[in-house]
Amino acid sequence: MQTRVSVKDIAKELNISLSTVHKALTGKNGIGEARRKEVLETAHRLGYEVNSVAQSLARKDIRLGIFMPNRWQEYFEAMKEGMEEEIRKLKKYKVEGLFYYLSKDLSDKEAEKALSWIREENIDVLIYCPSIYALNQAFLDALKNAKVPVFLAGSSFQAIERIAEIHVDAPLSGKIAADFLRHTAKSPLTAAVLAGYMSVRPHKEKAEAFCERIRSFGGTATVFETEDDADKTYAMAKKAAEEGYNAIYVATATSESACRYIEEEGLQNEISLICTDVFDLLKGYMKRNVVKATIYQNQEKVGRSAVRAAYDYLVKTHSYGMEEETFADTISIRPTLLMLADIE
Repeated sequence: MQTRVSVKDIAKELNISLSTVHKALTGKNGIGEARRKEVLETAHRLGYEVNSVAQSLARKDIRLGIFMPNRWQEYFEAMKEGMEEEIRKLKKYKVEGLFYYLSKDLSDKEAEKALSWIREENIDVLIYCPSIYALNQAFLDALKNAKVPVFLAGSSFQAIERIAEIHVDAPLSGKIAADFLRHTAKSPLTAAVLAGYMSVRPHKEKAEAFCERIRSFGGTATVFETEDDADKTYAMAKKAAEEGYNAIYVATATSESACRYIEEEGLQNEISLICTDVFDLLKGYMKRNVVKATIYQNQEKVGRSAVRAAYDYLVKTHSYGMEEETFADTISIRPTLLMLADIE
């Protein structure tokens, strides 16, 4: 079995003291940059692996700040649970997570309050969970000037300078929904996709991938925009039914309105309905055969992955002096098709 490379091995290889090696590996002062680089290169060449627990005892606490919208709890609650679970796992490495809730309209006063929170709480890295509502430019400029690394947990709807974006594979969601309806809807397949906003990238990607896939099967597909409004979702489901569509994919979190219309009109045997995400009301519709399946966007995994990515970035670039470390700027999470058996 291969012996684990130690700090002593690096010191022996370079004929230097253990203290010098330790300073180089932990990013501490007291050695020149040339020597630090030499130690890091040697550590990499020998296959040295950092003992994260030991390193964490020697550094200050890591404070993860998390900006989360105070709306759309059906979507963001699962993401928050994933973040909290990952933060608990990282507690032994002196990691603390702090949540800050943003309102729909971030006024100048609210933006300054949020920025003050970052400074007062000594936030080391920020995770922002985008909603469909845009942050004002003054806030984004101030955030950039604060020099706090930013990670996105979800798809960005505007240009935000960030280290990485962790999001669900939106086109795959659309393709999975189309594949399911191909085998469950009546023939010939005529499908409607109820999308939130076609101006929002993930909404557009889901809808376009769905329509393209349906058409590749010889079916027809049309997009109905709901603007993520419950009443409009109900109206669009009604319109699709009246126009003779035999399959509906609700690609947003407002699934309940479409479900309600289908059940009220007794159309569950005429229209094959597939929705998005999992929540208590939707479970009831699935049990009553109104909803045939749902696309789970795995928000919990998005949250966990965002916390882990932020932690890894901060530790590798600050604690160990490995500034040359590179990180993927996009982490794509695979959605899951869930049927009744999956949620019971």
